[in-house]
Amino acid sequence: DFIFSFNLIQDLEYHPIYKEYFKDIKSIEKIDAHTVRYHFAHYNQELPLITGQMLIYPQHIYGAEGKSFGSDFDDIAVASGPYTIEKYEYGKYITYKRNPNWWGKDLPVNKGRYNFDRITYKIYLDPVAQREAFKGGEFDMQLINSSRDWALDYKGDFVKKGYYLRGEFPHKRVAGMQGFAMNMRHKIFQSRKVRAAVAMAFDFEWSNKNLFYGQYTRNECYFDNNPEMKPQGLPQAEVKAILLKLREKHKSHVPKTALTKPVGAPGQGQSSARNLQVANALLDSAGWKVGSDGIRTQGQERMKFELLLASPAFQRIAEPYKNNLKKIGIQLDIRVVQIAEYEERLRNFKFGMIVASYPQSRSPGNEQRYMWGSEAADMPGTRNYMGIKNPALDELIEKIIKAATRKELVVNIQALDRILTHQFYMVSHWYIAYDRAVYWNKFNHAKINPSQHSIASNILEWWWWDNEKAQKLKNARKQGTSLH
Repeated sequence: DFIFSFNLIQDLEYHPIYKEYFKDIKSIEKIDAHTVRYHFAHYNQELPLITGQMLIYPQHIYGAEGKSFGSDFDDIAVASGPYTIEKYEYGKYITYKRNPNWWGKDLPVNKGRYNFDRITYKIYLDPVAQREAFKGGEFDMQLINSSRDWALDYKGDFVKKGYYLRGEFPHKRVAGMQGFAMNMRHKIFQSRKVRAAVAMAFDFEWSNKNLFYGQYTRNECYFDNNPEMKPQGLPQAEVKAILLKLREKHKSHVPKTALTKPVGAPGQGQSSARNLQVANALLDSAGWKVGSDGIRTQGQERMKFELLLASPAFQRIAEPYKNNLKKIGIQLDIRVVQIAEYEERLRNFKFGMIVASYPQSRSPGNEQRYMWGSEAADMPGTRNYMGIKNPALDELIEKIIKAATRKELVVNIQALDRILTHQFYMVSHWYIAYDRAVYWNKFNHAKINPSQHSIASNILEWWWWDNEKAQKLKNARKQGTSLH
């Protein structure tokens, strides 16, 4: 089963990122009925650990003759976790039931975890219907990802009476990067000056005040919200030496500003008017001239591109950005498509710009290859959406993967982050250093939530149903009285 599973995920039809992720595994060998040995092509400190985390698929089921993995299986999966799937209906819900015979239930590490007998996830395609269903008590808790919903909804009498609660749960997770990703497979984005100008047209401060109710913080780099890995100020000592060596070797692949300026969005802290002025100057110097209709051209090419979206929800954010781009002579077309078309175009890099998110952890490694690695740029299905082919980043990725100490890992991450940020591959968005959730007042949980976990994980692992609270809530709702 181990050998079958490894070979399965090496197949590009499974998903190409796994082939890249496990590329340093040279071979796998069966020793006996209960032992396998992995042979590694190169030193890779994290690979033995993540190899041990690989999902194992029973060959007699998923390798059955005439069956195609990913298309011929709609039965309940074979699994070994604390919950099993009890029932489901496509597009509506799935219910998990706690497994009383779970092999790990008596391990000390699992004491106090996985306290719910049943967990049901419900699917709502209409956000208005979803909100009303929650308020009507059709389900117990909901995570909130919309600043507008958090600011304007889930208030009123039921909150005042304590029937359901609004929770803000601080975390210390690495923020990663979210932003408008520019596809450099398109000629228009191959100029760093153009990318900088496109980035400067996004007015985060205005958006945060007028659209997000002041809830967000600007993404300044790719490892934000982590004081250890986020580059601070100008590069010093080891990081500076790494960047100088890479710049000498790879020239413009390491921008001079990576050495002379802190990380941050271009024009951060300046007024929008000033940023648009600088953006216009950058486009002029890049050879793009303003035409009679206000749109810039270079030769026969017009300066326009398409922002591809899978949901209309992002349009309210994109429209003000579109207006600012027009002020500097760029035509942005916003196109919303069905999810199937979106995923197909994403897989084959058939877009000009998308909204992309790159989560990061405190232990970055092999996954950096399929985010920024040159090989991944030509491999459909990877997350190198921008088409980055930067030999300096390739070198740093390998150093990160092979780092023997924590310090070596961190200095190379900071060097990588400075290059990514100063190449302006993305128009950085925002992050929030706490999770938001609403839930009916019938649960208890530990006073301290694990700060590296999401609230979704903490609810499933560390919360529990409180019968006394549930009865008090039921009585209060029946009588219309307050729980306070």
